[in-house]
Amino acid sequence: AAANDVASAEGYFNRALELFQADKEYAWAGVAMYQLGTLEGARGREAKAAELYSGALQHFDRTKSDTPGIAKWQAAAMVALGKSLLGNDPELAATRFDKAAALYNKQGETLLEADAYYQKGRAEWERNRLDRASKALETALQKYREGDDQKWEAATQTALGQLRIAQGQFDDARSRFNRAVRQYERLENVEPFELLARYGLAEAQRELLHFDKAIDEYTAAFTLAERLESPEWKVVLTVGLGRALTYSGDQDAGKLKLDEALQLLGEEGNSKQRALCNLVLGDIYLAQNDGTSARANFESAQSIAAALEDPTVLLLADVGLGEVLMVDKEFDQAKVKLEAVLERVDKDDLSVRARASLALARIAQEQNDSRAAHSYYDDAIKLYKTPDSRLARGRALVANAQLYAKEQDERHARNDLTDAIEIFVEVNAQREQAEARALLGSNLANSKKAQPAITEYAKASDLFATLQMPTEAGRARLAVAKLFLADGDVEDTITSLLLAVEQFDAAAGELPQNSEALLLLGQLQFEQGQKVDARTTLERAYELAKKLSLNREQANALLFMGELHEEAGEVSDALKAFEEAGTLLVDLNDDDGLGRARFGMGRMYVATNDPRAREVLEEAKRLFRQAGSSAKLVTAVRRALKNLR
Repeated sequence: AAANDVASAEGYFNRALELFQADKEYAWAGVAMYQLGTLEGARGREAKAAELYSGALQHFDRTKSDTPGIAKWQAAAMVALGKSLLGNDPELAATRFDKAAALYNKQGETLLEADAYYQKGRAEWERNRLDRASKALETALQKYREGDDQKWEAATQTALGQLRIAQGQFDDARSRFNRAVRQYERLENVEPFELLARYGLAEAQRELLHFDKAIDEYTAAFTLAERLESPEWKVVLTVGLGRALTYSGDQDAGKLKLDEALQLLGEEGNSKQRALCNLVLGDIYLAQNDGTSARANFESAQSIAAALEDPTVLLLADVGLGEVLMVDKEFDQAKVKLEAVLERVDKDDLSVRARASLALARIAQEQNDSRAAHSYYDDAIKLYKTPDSRLARGRALVANAQLYAKEQDERHARNDLTDAIEIFVEVNAQREQAEARALLGSNLANSKKAQPAITEYAKASDLFATLQMPTEAGRARLAVAKLFLADGDVEDTITSLLLAVEQFDAAAGELPQNSEALLLLGQLQFEQGQKVDARTTLERAYELAKKLSLNREQANALLFMGELHEEAGEVSDALKAFEEAGTLLVDLNDDDGLGRARFGMGRMYVATNDPRAREVLEEAKRLFRQAGSSAKLVTAVRRALKNLR
């Protein structure tokens, strides 16, 4: 029935066209041709439709400008012709839209004028004239607001968000998409439009490295896709969610989502989404040092990219395969492959060039070619200059800094770490920031800059604690304590050690660093007269060191515990501690420590009138001399021997 109606309408319009042309009523002949064009367009015959629209405009051009009502039809024909030209001649399409907007403006047709500017924005974008596209879309946005068309106001915000992503202006893109989403939430029956805006918002958040927010938006968009029963959108959003989860650090969840996306795509066919899935899965397996699985995914991406003739994905897959060779320790083969990528890649494809350069830097470092490594790191740092590559740039700076540190070039290392931290703060990459601050703390400490080093280590510790990484938080706080101690600040040393122990206690399993922190804390508490606290702390240090088979730490804890027992008049416990410490220290080639153990034993023998006292004290004196121990210890043992006489 509908087909019959179209055929009847076509017959009427053709007859009207003949009559109007015969009567030289060119304006109305143009209207008839325009209507015939819309019928051809509905049938999908775009070329025929464009021919009729063009003919209609020729008739309108022969019409007197004051013919009532014709200007609106003329503008409609211009818009229709522009739409039909978008794919083949966007420049001419943009001209037609511009003229249509001017005609609608004269007629006071605000919303139709907005539509014309919206279409002009699309045409300019197609021509890659992004600034012109932005100006046209901004004008459309203003007109939609004037006409109170909230649906298309939001749609134009979405289009502007997409344009801003293309321009690398991710902050503004996020703002545009967010406004569109909020507006759609107040409207009814706009789910397809809202879905597009939420997807754009998720992409913008991902580009800004706000992965948690991106995950939320992908999830909300996926709910809409399920409601709309759109399998295509479900695939796109599952891929996006998998990528965001992966980049947020949750590789297991990311892998599950990407595998799910591959299942949704089915077994057959190639698509950009399938290629992206395989690329990200390859990266996940690389991070897990699973070269076999990574190679399979990169080869799949490579095959799909070749079929799609997508050079960027193809080269990224090649870089991934080069990195697989690195995992397999095939550095020469990896170097050849990655250098070939740099020879083939377009100079404007910054992401591929940067990643290949970074991989070549790592190879050069493995092959002890520091000069080449620094050169490649510098290349990667310069190439990672787009907003979405800031995190990668920061990581490259840290890698370069670590190489400088290995070469004891503290100044260059410090400069790169400072730049990296600035980036990590900007993109809110807290783990990377914490790790870089810990490295900078070490750098500053090596450069004898104690106070700045304390500041950086403390910030690192706080960040690690926030990230629920207690082991790393404890290590950084222990470094702070050592710096305070070196500066003679015992009070702050004890405070820092208590914080370090608190973090180590929160970590799973027993840690050698906790034994070190407990031992140092117990020693300081003992020296500060905090005997009760010292006893508890040293007993913990001893038990932990014993569990971890840390003989030196056990021995040191026992030496201080022996002194505590001695001060408390607990002679037998003191003797037992000194004897056990001595047994451990015999095998450690530590004459000073063994001398202290023997001196302690000698004092206990003196206290109990044990005849072995002189022999043991003489041994202690000999050991102190051999070790070059402090004059205070040597004098003390001499005095003890003199008192025996």
